[in-house]
Amino acid sequence: MTGDTPAELRRDVDDYDILMIPGGFAAGDYVRAGTIFAARLRSKLAKDLVGFVKAGKPVFGVCNGFQVLVEAGLLPALGGVMADSPEAVLATNDSSHYECRPSLLRLENGGSCAFTRTLKKGQIVTFISAHAEGKLLFPADREKRMLKELIDNDQVVFRFVDDRGKYAGYPWSAPRRATILGTEARRGTRQCECGDIRAGHEPLI
Repeated sequence: MTGDTPAELRRDVDDYDILMIPGGFAAGDYVRAGTIFAARLRSKLAKDLVGFVKAGKPVFGVCNGFQVLVEAGLLPALGGVMADSPEAVLATNDSSHYECRPSLLRLENGGSCAFTRTLKKGQIVTFISAHAEGKLLFPADREKRMLKELIDNDQVVFRFVDDRGKYAGYPWSAPRRATILGTEARRGTRQCECGDIRAGHEPLI
């Protein structure tokens, strides 16, 4: 796709219906998580990615893929489909180390997100959180305004909750078009358990 392969093997982003960016410590997470891979995407595929999103095709970033989407300006995309520079950052956890555990999330989205059409607003699901850089931060001078805009635009898809369903942490974020979703939660890896994250994929299949 980026022109680094022989012409007969090249594919266009438009050849596909869904774009998923998985986890995996792209470029070793040097500089900060996802930033080098995001820079490569922007330099080679920015126009194609904007067209892909405008066509209403879904984009899903998991773990490092979420970090890449944020660094590429595709999330939260408050200023357009792809911001010229990152509008937010996924910073090191408050604990300063890698966190891995099942997490409870409550669906907040009002129905505009393509990934959660089989879920009901207020429904609580269990996903696996596994990350070292999962703290979503906005510029301090714009934080309140940006959070309000996310809520007003129905861009908060999930919120972390405790076992009583009470708000417990950071929200998941989707762009205004609601066809891009990023998450630091992922499917389980033991005994093929996938928690409830499958419910976020099935509406697209």
